[in-house]
Amino acid sequence: MTPTVGIPKEIKPQERRVGLTPKGVKVLHASGCRVLVEEGAGFHSGYSDEDYLQAGAKIVLKASELWKHSDVIKKVKEPLGDEIKFLREGQIVFTFLHLAAPESKDLVHALIKSKAIGVSYETIDVLGYTPILKPMSLIAGSVCGYLTGVYHQMVKVKKDNIQYDSNVANVINEYADRYPELPQFYNPGKVVVMGGGQVGIKVAEIAQRMGGEVTIIEKNTKRGRYLSRYFDRQVKVLDKREEALKDLTQTDTIVGAVYLRGARAPVLIDSAELKDLSKSKKRLIFDVSADQGGNIAGSELTTWENPLRVDEYGNLRFGVCNIPSFCPKYASEALEEVTLDYLLALTQGLVVAIYKYPELVSGIATYQSNLCQKEVASAHGLSHTPLKLS
Repeated sequence: MTPTVGIPKEIKPQERRVGLTPKGVKVLHASGCRVLVEEGAGFHSGYSDEDYLQAGAKIVLKASELWKHSDVIKKVKEPLGDEIKFLREGQIVFTFLHLAAPESKDLVHALIKSKAIGVSYETIDVLGYTPILKPMSLIAGSVCGYLTGVYHQMVKVKKDNIQYDSNVANVINEYADRYPELPQFYNPGKVVVMGGGQVGIKVAEIAQRMGGEVTIIEKNTKRGRYLSRYFDRQVKVLDKREEALKDLTQTDTIVGAVYLRGARAPVLIDSAELKDLSKSKKRLIFDVSADQGGNIAGSELTTWENPLRVDEYGNLRFGVCNIPSFCPKYASEALEEVTLDYLLALTQGLVVAIYKYPELVSGIATYQSNLCQKEVASAHGLSHTPLKLS
């Protein structure tokens, strides 16, 4: 039986990436797979329906039909809205799921009830390394690093109203068009990055390059030593909370960039601490882990249409959860590069896929009617059942 892969049009607000490019379709087609692409799925990433047709795909007009006839769904973001109703038993959904986020509880239940097989990009682990998450983290870090300067220089809050410089949209769009090149430098002032992982290191690198005074808080001593060598004293690296709090009281921007694989993001600044910090100064706060619950108290999701909001203490908050969609073509290609081999394996069935790539076990969130990831279960107060293939 010929396996069928479906590529839906993303419906998350301002999600401009696509699950597979025409180049990827050609690879699947050559391997004997049937590929269905929803009409307009690649438009925002620069790919026309004709591009997909020429690559060997069939264009489907209705999302419901695509989901109905696909053995494997290859997406960018988690199923939303009507997509949740389309889930069915045995169907593999391969995407960023972020199931530990508070707002994902309904999706968790839907995956379990439908007996669909949810495979999370972000939890696939190879000896402590998350290969699919890395390229998206680097993009997210670069974008946030740049925006620390743009927003610091071009956005103000007066009486809880956000006031944008008239040229800010052009400045941001220019970076999207020229990514990863920095078209202009906007000094971000003092920036504290909480977490020295892939996102944090990139935020710090860009902010420092633009003239910012940057501090990274990284409690892992070994990682901290690496960061100190990497930045050669151009970025301050701290691991002690007391010293870190001193830097936080003086900073213009705080970036929360700590991610725990498959789990809810740890709260690094609680409500009481945020309230105290906000008394002396209002700040820009970027919560890169907003899609996993956020690192800073009061984290809420925002969108690229309205990326900033004012919190209860007067701080300017950024909580966009699909940051890499900022540069959709670049991000779609990068995502395809690290997922295509896994996708090809999944088209041959879960057993074969796991035989070829044992690390896929760490990505399987739901199987049959079971929740397989302990971290997700813990986040929602549910029980979990380790994967057992029937």
